[in-house]
Amino acid sequence: MKKNPSIQVESSGDVISFLWRDFDGDDCFDGFFIEVKQNGTTKNFDFGACAVYGLRKLSRFFRDSNQESVSGGFQNPDPCFFDVHRDGDTYLLSVRFERGGFSAQFKLRSALVTINDEFLIDY
Repeated sequence: MKKNPSIQVESSGDVISFLWRDFDGDDCFDGFFIEVKQNGTTKNFDFGACAVYGLRKLSRFFRDSNQESVSGGFQNPDPCFFDVHRDGDTYLLSVRFERGGFSAQFKLRSALVTINDEFLIDY
């Protein structure tokens, strides 16, 4: 069973990766991360543990072009959130970490999506 699924949104060399790591054998991953490579820099956002439902939710969103947005929230130990909005083949990712007041947005136009969720077949 492939234990580290991912979803990548790519445009002109810029990439937003949604990454799940270390499946616990039951219903949770020990880590969920969003990695953004844009304009030659890389930013990593650690959201902590994530249930398999989070992978299913994002997989459905990226496969169903009728869905305009998807969001998630975690306690890691700080409240942190992400939102993804779609307009055609343009995606806008918003990331917020409440403690410290951090927020950022990343936009990819004419983006291609690659979904590596074979994990769900075996799960």
